[in-house]
Amino acid sequence: MELNNITYPLVSVVVPVYNMEKYLKRCVDSILEQTYKNLEIILVDDCSNDKSEEIIDEYKKLDDRIKSIRHSKNRGLFQSRITGSEIATGKYIAFVDSDDYISVDWFRKFVRKAEETKSDIVVGEWCFDYYGKHKDYNNLDHFRLKDYCLEGKEVMDEFMAVGGRNFSWTVVWNKLYSKTLWDKVYPLVVEHSNSHGHMIMWEDIAFSSAIWAYAKKVTNVHGTNYFYSKHDGASTQSTKNKERNLKYINDAASAIKFFKSVLVNKGVFEEYKQEFDFWKKNCMSILYQDLVVTINKNVYKNLILEAFECTDEDYNEPETFFYSATTPLTQSFAHYEDLKKKIVSVKTKYVSFDIFDTLINRPFLYPSDLFNLLSEKANEQTSSYINFKAIRESAERTVRQITAQNTPSIEEITFDEIYDYIKKNYHIDNKIIDKIKEYEIELELKFCNLRKTGKELFDLAIESGKKVIICSDMYLTRDVITQILQKNGIVGYEKLYLSSDIGLTKEQKSLYAYVQKDLNCKDSSSFIHIGDNYHSDVEGSAACGWNNAHISKASDILLNYNPDIYSGEAFNKLFINSLFKEDYQDAFKGFTSVRSMLAVSANKFFDNPYISVNPFSDFNANPNMIGYAALGPHLLALCIWIHKIAKKEKIGTIHFVARDGFLVKQAFDLFNFTDVKTNYIRLSRKALVLADVENVEDIYSIYNKVTPQCPPKKLAEYLNPIIPENKKENLEKTFENHGFKYNRRLKNMVEYENCIKIFIEEIIDLNMLPAYKEKLKDYFSEMVSPGDYIFDIGYSGRPESSLSSILGFSVGSLYIHINNEIAGIRQEKYNCPSESFYQFKPVITGVIREHLLMELGPSTVGYEEKDGKLVPKFEEYKTEYCSKFITRIIQESALQFIKDYNYYFSNFKLMYNFQNQVVSAPYEYYLHYSKEFDRKIFSTLPFEDDLGEGVGKSINGLDFWNKELSSRNLTVGYVGSSGPSILPDLYMDGYFVKFYNKMNKIFPKGGRAREVVKKVVAIFTK
Repeated sequence: MELNNITYPLVSVVVPVYNMEKYLKRCVDSILEQTYKNLEIILVDDCSNDKSEEIIDEYKKLDDRIKSIRHSKNRGLFQSRITGSEIATGKYIAFVDSDDYISVDWFRKFVRKAEETKSDIVVGEWCFDYYGKHKDYNNLDHFRLKDYCLEGKEVMDEFMAVGGRNFSWTVVWNKLYSKTLWDKVYPLVVEHSNSHGHMIMWEDIAFSSAIWAYAKKVTNVHGTNYFYSKHDGASTQSTKNKERNLKYINDAASAIKFFKSVLVNKGVFEEYKQEFDFWKKNCMSILYQDLVVTINKNVYKNLILEAFECTDEDYNEPETFFYSATTPLTQSFAHYEDLKKKIVSVKTKYVSFDIFDTLINRPFLYPSDLFNLLSEKANEQTSSYINFKAIRESAERTVRQITAQNTPSIEEITFDEIYDYIKKNYHIDNKIIDKIKEYEIELELKFCNLRKTGKELFDLAIESGKKVIICSDMYLTRDVITQILQKNGIVGYEKLYLSSDIGLTKEQKSLYAYVQKDLNCKDSSSFIHIGDNYHSDVEGSAACGWNNAHISKASDILLNYNPDIYSGEAFNKLFINSLFKEDYQDAFKGFTSVRSMLAVSANKFFDNPYISVNPFSDFNANPNMIGYAALGPHLLALCIWIHKIAKKEKIGTIHFVARDGFLVKQAFDLFNFTDVKTNYIRLSRKALVLADVENVEDIYSIYNKVTPQCPPKKLAEYLNPIIPENKKENLEKTFENHGFKYNRRLKNMVEYENCIKIFIEEIIDLNMLPAYKEKLKDYFSEMVSPGDYIFDIGYSGRPESSLSSILGFSVGSLYIHINNEIAGIRQEKYNCPSESFYQFKPVITGVIREHLLMELGPSTVGYEEKDGKLVPKFEEYKTEYCSKFITRIIQESALQFIKDYNYYFSNFKLMYNFQNQVVSAPYEYYLHYSKEFDRKIFSTLPFEDDLGEGVGKSINGLDFWNKELSSRNLTVGYVGSSGPSILPDLYMDGYFVKFYNKMNKIFPKGGRAREVVKKVVAIFTK
């Protein structure tokens, strides 16, 4: 099928049907209403005994795209999908369950992506529909958070790494498949179906394991939804029927065995053996939780363990992280759906678009911010500062007033008129003015970039065969506007109507009448106009009888200027109605750079204004937003601060200390426009405990380097380089003879001092120290030179003082902050120059601040000798998938902010002029005042600090963070909170939250049990 030179391949949509008369019409209607029309709809009736067959017959008469086939006996969902695929003739194939439904633009976006990228699988977003009463989506779903383009081996690597933690990867219904891929796996799934027979549960695991194993390329799309229906009749709902539960166990175990056979047949089982083992145990744990823990039926325990070839020890509470944050789908999404329906409606003949902030975005909160860059250009040739922005704004305002007075019939001025006025009324060389005029056009062309949502709607209109026109109130010339549109792929429209050409404006409503007359169309209702300005685009077009849609400016959404769409309070509370003692509000007004950072973030996250943000969040628990809009600007401020000091102090090399300097080094390397070199140096408190030790008295300095409570075994690790080999074998016995448990933490200072005394008198040999320190000197001398600096988060001057002691010359330091006077004492002792980004210690300095900047890899615990040289020795590194996944997104997004900001502004000094603390404010807001919903993305973060509070004990990073906040009363009633501080003690201790989460698990939202509980509670609370 071809329309407007665009190819639309056939998509086969398979819909298995079994006793779904209540939901079937909703499902089929959603497919028939698709903006994408080249569909083959295959309804597979799995021997229904309700009215499903009659409904199918009715639809076949209504639309010849519908085919049907009926099983002679019930064969299950798995076989029904296979049956449908056997008669599918499309280039692509998709599956929609008959109790579910899809958003109106679902297949068009899928096919576009598949065709553009040659993907075997395209994955879409989805949300729950609870009994038709409310809808919500999982904020942390992989395919909402990331843009995937997996190729070759990456496909199976990612699939296996997920380990079944998120069923978005395994369900069949949220994807479009190439028929070529389906045909490859068809023999495998048929063989499994024939051998296993009827499947009612876990059939998706069987399908998906084969499909992912053979896929060569996988991508995904955003902005549409598959609506997964939760209702009493759903196959996943019941666990009360014993026969059904036994089949549940059998189906699941069979699916996992099939999964293994796929890996074996592909010859990759050994490669993915560890990942498969996690998959198997995770799936087993889900059944165990459903059938043993939840409904307390121990009768199923041994059956499950036997079926999965597991033991009790293999059971872990199923990971629910990717389902832990949900957000209601607000009415704004329905508005977006309605807009698309209006565009493709047969009643619509013309689709009109505004340009700026609708089809095109600029990295400015206010259009006039661009004029500040004109001032920068103007002052290149003057001896004092000229505020050309003020001149430019005044000239435009005056020309408009003169035109309105002298020629009221002309509603718009032109670009030439503005600059002609400046030439006539200001004593500035005309050559300079001409250069600035050309420069303004150059900047418009540079900064005007595509608004993806506007382009998506534009493409939809074109592909639907509508006549597309563009109407804009703009003083720029037709030639410039045309270049801007072409640069951004806005082509194929019928006509371009500019107020600067015609002299009429949308604001005065006269441009709409002119357009309608020019097109010789008397039916106003056949027009729909789409724009960001509510007055001129919505009210203006409505006054002329046109249909319309408001697509809010991205920055208006960020700053919550649209009362119908909530987007979080952070940026508003910081910069618009600031409640902080620091004057961020005036900084917002006074620095173009600050506003542009907000604009760049707004364009990134609110390009689609029809967004649903959780009302109890500021960042929607979105690691992309936290990274890009909060951490990213902070990183940029750090980079500029480092750059200025490096230039001032003429630093040769900056050594970013592993692991905390990891992300800052990457950011600085992206930003670095100077000759300063960078290095990633392996240092740690653990590794340099002995660096500044000279004699026996110095052993007591360990007190300031490690926690006195650590066990003797840990102290022995730090002192290992000066412990003779013959003493190492009997260390444990030595301490036991003195009444110490070797692995037990020391209780108090008396024990610590006695423990150190044992080391000094019976174990260590200081004669070994010079040789060890000489090796350290040789190791670091190859990297560090006089005049070099290190960068670290903080805190107490250990790294630079240790290096200075080893190398014999002073090493400078750059810290985000310091904790106490010890840093200054150390720096003065070794004459180490030092600078701090903050001149104060933030409240949140530990776990989370370090983690977000940290390399996701092992820390250096010391140095060992290899081939006569020292090399870093690393601790065992245990990865935790969920927190690693979230952290990587945050870090990648923060670096992307640096790239994007540099892309726009790398040539403009003005745009790197700001106050560091102001630019870092969104990041500090997240660390100190974020809402619980936004912090919970770190609920799985493990944190081990064997030199600090954790003392060798792995603790939860979120709990540690919350404890820090609670100690300063920051978890409740935080600055900028719009809600009351209720139940503070329960909330701070986490009991209320834990109880609430537990109740949600036992009585899921939308479930019948929850409704019963609510009614019972209501009786006793009247």
